[in-house]
Amino acid sequence: QLQIFWCEYNNIVGPIPESIGNVASEPGYDVEGELMDVSFNFGNNKLSGDIPSSFGRLNRMKYLKLNDNQFTGSTRFIANFSSVEFMYLQNNQFSGPLFSFEKLYSVLFMDLSSNQLSGSVPDSFCLAHEWMFFFDARNNQLTGALPDCIGNIHNLVIFQVNNNKLSGIIPPSICKAEGMLYFNLADNTELTGPIPDCVDQWFQIEGVFIGNTKLNYLPQSVGKWTNIKQFQASGAQLAGQLPATIENWSQIELLFLTGNRLSGSIPDGIGALTKCQLLFLSQNQLTGNIPDTIGNLNQPGFVIQLSSNLLEGPIPSSIQYMSGITELDLSNNRLTGSIPESISNHHGLTSILLKNNRFTGIIPTWINKMPQLEYLGQHSTR
Repeated sequence: QLQIFWCEYNNIVGPIPESIGNVASEPGYDVEGELMDVSFNFGNNKLSGDIPSSFGRLNRMKYLKLNDNQFTGSTRFIANFSSVEFMYLQNNQFSGPLFSFEKLYSVLFMDLSSNQLSGSVPDSFCLAHEWMFFFDARNNQLTGALPDCIGNIHNLVIFQVNNNKLSGIIPPSICKAEGMLYFNLADNTELTGPIPDCVDQWFQIEGVFIGNTKLNYLPQSVGKWTNIKQFQASGAQLAGQLPATIENWSQIELLFLTGNRLSGSIPDGIGALTKCQLLFLSQNQLTGNIPDTIGNLNQPGFVIQLSSNLLEGPIPSSIQYMSGITELDLSNNRLTGSIPESISNHHGLTSILLKNNRFTGIIPTWINKMPQLEYLGQHSTR
């Protein structure tokens, strides 16, 4: 009649015994006569081995934690857990294909991250509970395309499948998850195609991570992401111009676009990103002048990297207003003119890289006023 067994954060070793299947074989009731939920927590121990087949008989399981152990073998024992709502299997050594989701009528939260799971995400994923809000399968070896019907799980809030071997495109049906907060596909090097236009339905999105993929287009509709705080797309293959609509990203703190194929000018609207702390646009094909509005970006500890582009013209005078800047990298461009003396007023600035440009004049004497400066790269100017 045992219904609840928690032994989390101990040093229990060895396998789970086969006799586990006899536990909770009869319903249990609390002091008020209410049927109790079956809840097992083996998390954060040193348990190992395959999960015994008898474990699958615990089909009234509502809460299951096996995380942070050394379990191996298949996860198919889960397939009959029609009552399970919260499932933590992360940080083990489970392997083989994913189980069928067909009978997971109740699941709301599922963490499968950091295992050795392989194969594709099955179409039965779309038959899981429509109210599932959390799915994490990052750091595995999953392959193939995401199922087209993924939009059936339209209450997803956090979806993380980064660092796998997924391919294909982002299914447009994912846009139906209008409450999406964090969406992470990074480090799936064969994912390709555009970010769907319909992502403007993600009104609450705060974090999008698509770095080290072959995703190639950022639509204007991302301007509707007015709550976005982190956008990480370094090492993707985004091409074309930076959408002017990013001026609506007033909450953005981290914007990483290094190592793409972006072209055209930096939009004036960049100056509206006043909460930005890290702005990385290096290693693209951006042209034109650095906009004067860049001076609006003055968060404490601000780092800006615009190196290895095709930027021209002078360093804008508005740089004098970037009071919080700590690192400035404008190297490997076509910038001209002199280096503004106003830079010397930024007492938190520890690194300046200006090498391989077309600056003229002498090395400014005001550099002596910057004892905090740890690195100055300025060779190959004029």
